[in-house]
Amino acid sequence: MEIFFKLSRCPVCKENASSSLGACKSCQKSLFDPQISKDLVYLGDYMANLERAVKALKFHNSHRLSKLFAKRLAKEIKQAQWQIDIICPIPLHWSRYLERGYNQSGLVAKELAKELNIKYSKLLIRKKKTKQQAKLTRLERSHNLINAFSLKAINIKNKKVILVDDVITSGTTIASAVTVLSNAGASVKIASIAKTPFN
Repeated sequence: MEIFFKLSRCPVCKENASSSLGACKSCQKSLFDPQISKDLVYLGDYMANLERAVKALKFHNSHRLSKLFAKRLAKEIKQAQWQIDIICPIPLHWSRYLERGYNQSGLVAKELAKELNIKYSKLLIRKKKTKQQAKLTRLERSHNLINAFSLKAINIKNKKVILVDDVITSGTTIASAVTVLSNAGASVKIASIAKTPFN
């Protein structure tokens, strides 16, 4: 396995050898600039190396990066002393899942649940195939996500949930999902790999 990592290139810098966490040791040290508030943690702005790392996970099957992202998110969440019952990913629509073969947010959420020893559950269903948020105007984004999510038949009243996403762009995706969870009686905190600057 170690030989495989040495033969494969880091998906971020494309220069150094990869590692068991996807990125090379050098990129791991410089990749993150974590930001945390009462209800939100993300690992940095969606730009430069972090943007390349997210795209490698999302579009180029660099699944090992999910462990790297989860380890750092777990570190920040532990320091913030969040009390959590369930970790849940933002879901993909089934058709997009079939196209990609995996849900990048789900990969990170599963690894985060392992790191924190907390239950992982797919609480939400994406009922509607929405257009990519990054390609829409702010107004289009809000209309795009109307009734996009529904809750599975799970009782989450009074549960504390971490909702995991890959990139927060305008926040409309997160807001739509949070509304569904909150209406079911859960309190929600958000963990994301990255956030688009100035949004």
